[in-house]
Amino acid sequence: MRKAVLLSYILMPILCVSQGVAQEFDLVETGMCPTDLINDMFVDSNYAYVSTMEGVEIISIADKTDPEIIGRAKTNDLAFGVFVSDMYLYTVTQQGHLLIYDVRNPKTPVLIGKNDELKAPNKILIKGDYAFITQSKGHLIVYDITDHSNPAWVTSMYLGKTGKGHVLSRGILYVTVRSKGLYIFNVANPASAEFISELPVKGNAESICVDKEVLYIGSLTGPVSIYDISAPLSPIRISTVNGHGHAAGLSVHNGILVVADQEKGVLVYDVSNPKLPEILAQKEGHVHDAWYDGGYIYVNGEDGLQILKLVKR
Repeated sequence: MRKAVLLSYILMPILCVSQGVAQEFDLVETGMCPTDLINDMFVDSNYAYVSTMEGVEIISIADKTDPEIIGRAKTNDLAFGVFVSDMYLYTVTQQGHLLIYDVRNPKTPVLIGKNDELKAPNKILIKGDYAFITQSKGHLIVYDITDHSNPAWVTSMYLGKTGKGHVLSRGILYVTVRSKGLYIFNVANPASAEFISELPVKGNAESICVDKEVLYIGSLTGPVSIYDISAPLSPIRISTVNGHGHAAGLSVHNGILVVADQEKGVLVYDVSNPKLPEILAQKEGHVHDAWYDGGYIYVNGEDGLQILKLVKR
């Protein structure tokens, strides 16, 4: 039974940060790899995995100036969420498939397992022996993937609205659910996952990322909201970044937050002090997602995978 608990806001000053600050860096393109329209991406070491109209393309990014497609995991269906863990590639498709590939040789992915019971899946996240999948039909589904050849349904939790992004931190799963805001689940034991509470988020919660004890949430029509989750079941909003139109993707690493805004382009912030985020750079363009890793920003744009580097002026 889902607990009908609504988190109350803790009264404290909230700092709102605008973008009207002088920018000290430029975003410089180092390379581009043309692809079909990208729905989701995952970057791991020297490879980027991007889901497209007919599967997942595997792009070598070892040379940042010349990324190239070296392999494809064909799905014969529109691929949505993608995740890579321990050299296994997981993706979910429009027709409701969970597909698992061995990508130890990224040039020749091998399909080793699947499950066909999903309905309109969106995103997938892997933690240990479990896959957590959000669905447009309003459910969060958990699968046991111990046996890669036969992923098994474990439990399902009702969201009520379209489940979008989700992240795991210390056994707690945070799920953005558009107008419903943020849903919080205890999944320390995935077989008995439990809904804990929901938190209103301004502007229709969409994208999400986490770094240590700080949670970042992007919205369709509002700001990027930043929360302290040192008490993981009771997030406290500590600041917001205003001026965003549609923060479709977020990525954070080592005090750098990258926002992929479909209206404003790519924006980079210094969040070493998350209470005082400071804009560093912006590059205009129509983008859908971004991933920050190793000093480079990988952008899901209209023409394919773009690689950017933050360069001081």
